[in-house]
Amino acid sequence: MRTNDTFKPFLGLNPIQYNPYTDRLWRASVKQFEKSLILTEERVAGKLQVQLRTVNANTLQVHVYS
Repeated sequence: MRTNDTFKPFLGLNPIQYNPYTDRLWRASVKQFEKSLILTEERVAGKLQVQLRTVNANTLQVHVYS
């Protein structure tokens, strides 16, 4: 999933020094970060769907915790 690369868009940026001059760079980094999250979310959702289908196929594996 390359989760190590998730925060790479922010390397070299200091959020404390955010100002009108760094605004474009910050917004570009946020967009790139959000794209990487979307890809990760899609992969996780796909894997979760497969697991839920397996559980639905065999309802004896479902545990109820109270």
